[in-house]
Amino acid sequence: MPESLVAEVERRLDRLFIAAEAATLRREDRRKAVEVAAMLVEIKIAANRLSRRAPLILVDAAAGKSCVGLLAARRVLETADRAARVITIEGDPDRARSSRVLPNERRE
Repeated sequence: MPESLVAEVERRLDRLFIAAEAATLRREDRRKAVEVAAMLVEIKIAANRLSRRAPLILVDAAAGKSCVGLLAARRVLETADRAARVITIEGDPDRARSSRVLPNERRE
């Protein structure tokens, strides 16, 4: 997996979820960036295998802060040149609230 993809995921996680001015990603966040980058590669491979005739729907179940869904929407689905959407499912109301991002953050 390209290091540039992991670095991009780290930057996006930092922008989306680190609120404090001087704070940075924790060690576990950096490990998560590697895992998320690997998932993005797999999502892209799967999306490329599917017919372009029907819209693509990605379900991010047990989404937590929805980092996979949000980053897949930005990195994979927006560039796929096809109709697509992401549905996130999270049972914990606090986590679900933290997954909401201002529209200008999504477009960065």
